[in-house]
Amino acid sequence: MMYSIPQPTSAKGPWSPPSFGPVCRAQPGEEAAATLAARESAHHADVPRRILLRPPERPPVGDPNVSRADRDRGQRFGTRGRQYPIYLPAPVSCQRDADGRLVGLVFDSALPLPAPVTNRWLVAVDSSDSALRAVAHAAGQASTTTACGLYLVNVQPWLSAEAAEAELAQWAWLATARARALLDANSQPWRLHVVMGEAAEQIIALTERLDCSGIVIGSRGLGVTESLLLGSVTSKLMHLSPYPGMVVP
Repeated sequence: MMYSIPQPTSAKGPWSPPSFGPVCRAQPGEEAAATLAARESAHHADVPRRILLRPPERPPVGDPNVSRADRDRGQRFGTRGRQYPIYLPAPVSCQRDADGRLVGLVFDSALPLPAPVTNRWLVAVDSSDSALRAVAHAAGQASTTTACGLYLVNVQPWLSAEAAEAELAQWAWLATARARALLDANSQPWRLHVVMGEAAEQIIALTERLDCSGIVIGSRGLGVTESLLLGSVTSKLMHLSPYPGMVVP
């Protein structure tokens, strides 16, 4: 249903719109063009420059510096939204589910793991400072232990089949850059396992599959939300894991 607004009338005659002052009236000739150009210039000057810039789809993670070992045996990948290329080595193995979907990767350091490895420690790694301290502590303990191997695990969120093929290795390699660089600088061999899913459950499952002696994890950094004292993943891992664990503050 449409409504019409009645126009008021007066005793002097029908209603007519009011007239405005000379400020809003069009100016003839060159004065009108100059006024219009000045108004457009003032309008564009007030527009923030930030709206003209497209923010990155995802902030870069990890350290852009890559060790010489990675450069010598790696492959260069240029990725959208990052300033630096990624030198990504080929994984030593891939894990796929029953449908052929990529769900896990394994990378080895340039230095081989000691053989035989009878004392395996699983270290949860991401790009946080807390995870880096956990790696440093585990490396110090491993250097004083016989036949001890450090197995790193990085848990990524679930990706589609296409995204996992294209991005899983790249995001995990960036997230673990500082941890791997620390171990390489100390001549400590490592093996990196990349998995997808819920962090605590995947860490426990990998510990069982690799028959690890225990788990080393930072107090914070692996979860999106954190509790007051411990990170959510660390807290859940302490409650669910049947394996010995070491929480590094």
